[in-house]
Amino acid sequence: MGGIGSQTFRWGPQVDHVLALQVVTGRGTLVTCSRRERPDLFHAVRAGLGQFGIIVRARVRLIETPPHARLYQALYHDLAAFLADLEHVIDDGRFDTVQGFAVPDGAGSWQFLCRHSAGPQAS
Repeated sequence: MGGIGSQTFRWGPQVDHVLALQVVTGRGTLVTCSRRERPDLFHAVRAGLGQFGIIVRARVRLIETPPHARLYQALYHDLAAFLADLEHVIDDGRFDTVQGFAVPDGAGSWQFLCRHSAGPQAS
């Protein structure tokens, strides 16, 4: 599906970090593909949900992570405040991950959870 996650706002989707793939095609052939080698297959398979082949090995670009992180959470009952704070956290630049969730409150309404993390330098 592209790898949309809690770090996409900073690093882009995970599929953008794929360097090469080994794929078993529909004919049962093991094929290596990349942006330069079999690019048609490479681009189709990266986010193809298994429709163009089965990925058996992937070479991906990694990023360095801090040895420790601090997790922050805030619960909201107001959607506008929740969305404004999510934007603020993303724009702030100190946080490595940002997630937002909507969860039922058990009384027929919704609560909103903002979860973000940062390495020790952001404290």
